[in-house]
Parts: sequence; C-alpha cells; structure tokens
Amino acid sequence: MYGQVIINVGSPGTGKTHLCKDYIEIVKKQPLVYATLEKDFSFPIIDDENLFWELASKRKDTCILADEAETTIKKLDPQRTANKLVQLQVKCFGNARKLNNLYLINFHALGQIPEWLLDCGVVTIINRFQTVDKIQKQIRRFESFPSLVQSLEEFPTIDKYTYDAIVLRKLEG
Repeated sequence: MYGQVIINVGSPGTGKTHLCKDYIEIVKKQPLVYATLEKDFSFPIIDDENLFWELASKRKDTCILADEAETTIKKLDPQRTANKLVQLQVKCFGNARKLNNLYLINFHALGQIPEWLLDCGVVTIINRFQTVDKIQKQIRRFESFPSLVQSLEEFPTIDKYTYDAIVLRKLEG
C-alpha cells in the first residue's frame, strides 16, 4: 500500500475523510496530517502548510494526509515557478515510492486538482466521490487520462457515500 499517491475528490460530507481514516487504520502507523478545519481525527493535526511539507519531505514509511488539499497544493506549474512550497511538494510526491510513503490527498472538486500533479505520473488512484463539477468541462480537461474520462462518462453522477476508484497507474512489483 505504501509508495502511492492517492487522490480522493468529492464534495464536503461525501466520505473522503472516512475513507482516509480507513486507510490509516489499515496501515497501522501514526500518520502525518495537514488539515485547516477541525475534524474528529484521533491523531495530531498540523495546520501550518510549510511545516507540514517540510516534515513530509523527511518522513519514511509514513501515511501522509493532506486534507482540504486545495488550501496547500498550488496550481502553479513547478517547471515555471520558483515557489519553494511547490518544489517541495514535487519532491515529496516524486519520492513517495523510494521513501515508502502513502500520500492521501483530499480535494472537493476535480477542478481543484492541479494538472501538474497528474502530469508528473505519481498519482496511482483517484477515488471520485460525488462532486459539483461540470462533467463535460472535466472530460475536456482530463482528455489525456483515458481511465478518468471513462469514469466521468460511465458514471456522470455518483451516489453520496459511494465512490469510483480510478486506477491511473499500476505499481510494478
């Protein structure tokens, strides 16, 4: 399960945080958690994004959760910006497999996912819950990700508390 970057996307109250708690329970390790809103987590939360990403870059064998990720993962293109936080995030996600870390990243809408995050090829799964996205707009936006487009076309609406797991990249070994 480690060495992955998993995105959970859905409107508030659809089950993303609950799914993350299930992942954390499965891996049975103290997680590193970034959250800006008070949630009923039974572990410490970091609300300073710079501290969170600095700690995440140094962790090994850790489940790392970025809840409300739209507040910390920037849409800035890492190839065109000197933004230190974006560069640190690229490093963290790029080293997920090498450092054996599991990243769980929660967004409220597909439109909030930075394209660079998908383009860098580290995201293994997108768990798509119910969102308010305009489906046709997202189909055009993600046309280079056939499995995501297929999910949007086959399941334009998703019932609350259910999700469609979309595999973007299979892990070798």
